Amino acid sequence: MAPDASIPRSERLGIAIVLGVLLLATANNFVTFAIGSRAASIVLIAAPACAGLFFVRARHRRRPSSVGPPAAAWADAGTAVVCAAFLLAIAGRLFFWRSLSSSGLLHPDLPWHIGRVAQQAFLSSPGYWPLSPLAFPGPLPFVSFTGDALVSATVRYWPITIHALTYSQILFLWAMLLWIAVALVAGWGPWGSLTVLTTALLAVPAFMFGLHRVGVILLVFFHANPNSLIAWPVGLAFAFHLQQAFRRRTPPSLLFLIFVPPASLFFKANQAFAFGFLQALGFAICWCYGTRRDAMRWSLCAGAIWAAVILLSFGMGGWPPSRGVHPSIANFMHYAHVALPDPRTPLAYLAHWLSYVVVVAALSWGAARLRRDRDWTRDVVIPVAVLVLALGYLAVGWLVVVPNGLTEGEPMHVNFELIMWIASVTVVGAMDRARVSAAFSASTSVLALAFFGVMVWMLNTQPGPSGGIPMDRNYSVEYESAVRARVSPSIAGGTCFGYGRRFAIDVTGGGDADLVIAATGCAVINGNRWRGYLGRNQPERLRLGPVIPVPSGDAFRLIAITSP
Repeated sequence: MAPDASIPRSERLGIAIVLGVLLLATANNFVTFAIGSRAASIVLIAAPACAGLFFVRARHRRRPSSVGPPAAAWADAGTAVVCAAFLLAIAGRLFFWRSLSSSGLLHPDLPWHIGRVAQQAFLSSPGYWPLSPLAFPGPLPFVSFTGDALVSATVRYWPITIHALTYSQILFLWAMLLWIAVALVAGWGPWGSLTVLTTALLAVPAFMFGLHRVGVILLVFFHANPNSLIAWPVGLAFAFHLQQAFRRRTPPSLLFLIFVPPASLFFKANQAFAFGFLQALGFAICWCYGTRRDAMRWSLCAGAIWAAVILLSFGMGGWPPSRGVHPSIANFMHYAHVALPDPRTPLAYLAHWLSYVVVVAALSWGAARLRRDRDWTRDVVIPVAVLVLALGYLAVGWLVVVPNGLTEGEPMHVNFELIMWIASVTVVGAMDRARVSAAFSASTSVLALAFFGVMVWMLNTQPGPSGGIPMDRNYSVEYESAVRARVSPSIAGGTCFGYGRRFAIDVTGGGDADLVIAATGCAVINGNRWRGYLGRNQPERLRLGPVIPVPSGDAFRLIAITSP
């Protein structure tokens, strides 16, 4: 496999960020299960601190530290600043407290995530997986946990009052770190990262879904679906690294290749098909530019890691129901209509997908023509072939996997993001190959800046049907305050965001039990959304006693409130 020296410094830093974030989330989840939330709060601080001290001491022994950061470090810092400004410009209104409190934006999927964060951060005892906050104490089927684990690892040390909307704000900061990693792996530097992010986050989605749907896409990916919020930048960083390795004619990073795709079960389980495809591409690069023996050996190692991760997921709870494999064009049409709702027939979808291939091929061909050292196979044929293979792979999955009915297009439609990743990486790669002069590079950046400015204006000023980010009011901060006031006589501060607050709530009087989870972080015994899929119980029986026993640790006190 490629030694670290073959990977540029900024790219190595981006890879380290992705691996570090995934490692933190995984450690937070499994360490909390092993030793409980109180002990985990110490370990999660002490372990990285000790590792950092060991690294600094070892580096000091090898060679004296240089005075002042190198130029590359300043460039990386500049990339981080540009990325942060970019993300705040296009999606910041989803996360600023003033707009959130006035708009009351809280997607119906988020309350149970908030409840799981509170359980994991403050209420877990050794041997205790978070139960279903919607149907407490029903078991929680396995769902990807990385987003919630990152928030949990943060709120343990959060010095301010936690609100329901804080969940999205914290997760956005973690996503921002991952998008910085994407820009670092792409390797375009501070100014060029604007072009990379504009292409991946704005231009490609606008081309594939229509300009009027970009705001909805950002709402879904940055707010409504915590798992997609993590998966999008991780998938892009992985794809960019594979492209860079292919361009260098070196194998990809071993750690990245064998650990990130199996970890997809932890941050976006139903997208494991997409990450499996990218991993296969990575091993194909290893086969071509490394040794075949190494490629075979590490592919077997990757298979073993996949098996271990699958077993770990089964240990955390059963998977949502699957209806198996039964090839049908009806399956394809169901998935396709969810992912791309405009076309109505198989031929229309085929024409839609063919347009992706034509545009990507045209861009790759045009970029190759600008260079004297062009290689048509490497610059055009292989990128287009990868896109065609991915479309075929996706079509087969949509044909044979039966939708399970859990949501509109589960479990396969989300793998359409694979096409977005490959298209984004291919377009950025073509632009990179076309940068034959400083003037051309400057003109590309100016065009990206102009498009970025137009999109920022549209996303922040236009209504949802016209391409803006929809900000429909569905949550009231006043409601949150009222709920906390009603439970505060029984629960300190009116929330379960604190150690030892083992309470479950019975919501009566026609109130929305899921919003009570969002307001308090406490589990409820009669939640609504995805009840049955994310836990079952018998509220009538649970109401007969003052406490609810759980598999590990103290029992939970049952609090009955009439929702305001």
